[in-house]
Amino acid sequence: YSSHPSFQQTNVSPELISESTGGFTDITRSRVVLPYSGSVPDFRHVVAHELVHVFMLDMLFGGHGPEHVLRSVGQFMMPPLWFIEGMAEYLSTGWDASAQLYLEDAVASDYLAPLDGYVGGFLVYKEGQAAMAYLTRRFGEGILPELLKEMSGRGNLDRALQKSTGMNLERFSREFLRDTKERTWPRLAERGRPDQRAFRLLDHEQAGRAFFMHPRFSPDGSRMAYFADNEGEVNLYLASSLDGKVLRRLVTGHRSSRLESLHPFDTGVSFSPDGTRLAFSALSGGADALVIVSADDGKELARYRPSLDSMRGPAWSPDGRRIAVSGVAGGVTDLYLLDLDGGAWRQLTHDLADEQDPAWLDAETLIYARHDALFPGLFAADGEHPPVFLDPAEFGEHPEVFDVGDGYDLWRLAVDPDAAPTPLAATAGDDRSPLPLAGGGLLFTSTAAGLQDLWFQAAPDSAPRRVYAPAGGVMGPSLSHDDTRLAFSSLDGGGYDVFVIEDLPGLLAPEDERPGLAANPEQRLYTPFAAPPDSSELGFALPAAAPAPDSLTGRGEPYSTRFLVDAMGRQVTYDTLYGLYGSSVITFKDVLGDQEILLLLDVFGNISDSNLMAAYTRRTRRLNWSVGAYSFLSYYQTRVGSFGEYFPSDRLALEWRRGGFLSASYPFSLFMRLDYDLNLLYARREYYEGFDPWGRPIPISDPDRP
Repeated sequence: YSSHPSFQQTNVSPELISESTGGFTDITRSRVVLPYSGSVPDFRHVVAHELVHVFMLDMLFGGHGPEHVLRSVGQFMMPPLWFIEGMAEYLSTGWDASAQLYLEDAVASDYLAPLDGYVGGFLVYKEGQAAMAYLTRRFGEGILPELLKEMSGRGNLDRALQKSTGMNLERFSREFLRDTKERTWPRLAERGRPDQRAFRLLDHEQAGRAFFMHPRFSPDGSRMAYFADNEGEVNLYLASSLDGKVLRRLVTGHRSSRLESLHPFDTGVSFSPDGTRLAFSALSGGADALVIVSADDGKELARYRPSLDSMRGPAWSPDGRRIAVSGVAGGVTDLYLLDLDGGAWRQLTHDLADEQDPAWLDAETLIYARHDALFPGLFAADGEHPPVFLDPAEFGEHPEVFDVGDGYDLWRLAVDPDAAPTPLAATAGDDRSPLPLAGGGLLFTSTAAGLQDLWFQAAPDSAPRRVYAPAGGVMGPSLSHDDTRLAFSSLDGGGYDVFVIEDLPGLLAPEDERPGLAANPEQRLYTPFAAPPDSSELGFALPAAAPAPDSLTGRGEPYSTRFLVDAMGRQVTYDTLYGLYGSSVITFKDVLGDQEILLLLDVFGNISDSNLMAAYTRRTRRLNWSVGAYSFLSYYQTRVGSFGEYFPSDRLALEWRRGGFLSASYPFSLFMRLDYDLNLLYARREYYEGFDPWGRPIPISDPDRP
């Protein structure tokens, strides 16, 4: 899907999909469903993650499809979730900064879970990823396919570990935890906690929250806006930047279609230069909108809806006349500019690179993070035409077409229509969140030395250096108006707190003027992060045949509806006295889940004593509708007749219900829809004394009844 809001409306899954879901794999039909988030590295990660799930299911069930899953029911033990998700994470990203961040916090805060017990929440991904890294480090990369082969058809991880490593699950968990702690504590000691250099302004544990994200100083430095959770909602708050006292809740999210989501982990807010207004992007009515509210009371002042699939990172210009955003349109991420005077939007970049985190250097120049993921010749320079794909024969000369690059780098762009972007100095990691200093110099975050740390470049011709590297990382930093204070979010104790560095100039001083601060910024405090393992090293070698041309050029066939079994349940019983009993429920769906056929059959001895139903549902458009017919039969005891009369004793009632139905549903938003149901029913009831010895009902009118 081209955006997360579109992905959330998929019909493949009947469940509500949260914003935190990056994709999912349908276990019965091995369908991979995911959105494009606007970031090629993130997209590549999620695609690889979900394809690992497909591969695992194929190995564990001996194939994919309902027939393989149903065949394994009763004899298959599903592996623990940390194993399933951990392997998908490890084989898709290797060992990365995100895994290091969560693992170190889990060790420092003592919430790392034993693998032979319950592992829940985000730990199933990151602790599971760490367990896979430990396995491959100790036993070699081949241990992962060996475990899958041992688990094929049964899924018993404990038995597979014993055969492959000589350890049962309990012992493996014990040794993994010991190794993880021994390797992690020295690194934590070198980095130090965030509050050793910064003041903890907002504490999620004290407030009973899960996170405080994207703090933003007001222009006068006295206030701070930020996102925080509250009993399942995400709200925008305003607090004192001196003591963290909440001044007011400006915006409440997740309660209406106007503000379905505030994207708290993906984007922040931006103050107007005079401090009276706040701009942020929000999911509204199924698409992202740029919302401007009063910084005093949260009253909505304006709302802009560009033709974009999603929108992130609003940045208000110093002159107050424009707002820059990063937007996704048609699977391509570019920078866009909103002119507040006329409400017109202008596209600033026209390429296949990802542009994120815009920040104003001055009133006419932007600095932003850019990821060059694809060969630039693939796209028309003017942006007015669809992507131009190279001929498949030329791909041998252009291997960089499939290269996802080394990470994000910082670039500079004048907003003049004829300006071309120019690169700035880059580190070896992901360079994000640029913060230009008024007196010169540039702050930004980078993963070059392990986690997401704070880096500083004093001048365009000077080398960047790391100036602050706390355990928990530096996320969503914000500068005060006078460049003396820095606010940021950091992971600590399983949640995100807001910290403030009160003496930023002292932090940015040269290292020889800061006694006690470590060392060489190029020194890696962590084991170098591993790239995803090569498939040939894992024993999963790909076929040598060249890929089909269509897989390279992006050309495909028009979609055609084809119904396949989506779910099935059946039971058959034979009794020498009563005969054949059986029940079956079968659901057929097309690949997209837009059309569904439901068949239900219950047979009790003969067809006349059976329950039958057939229904067809269509969800191809906003209006969803279903039509069906049924015939149900039921026996029950009652003392009340069809017209309300009372019987002296219980009687056996046999009731036939036959009819048809038509239903329709039209959703206006996540919170409101209109439903219509029409049911045509014919019912007939007969009464009996009971059953004879052969299980046949005895009519009341039978003169020979006992």
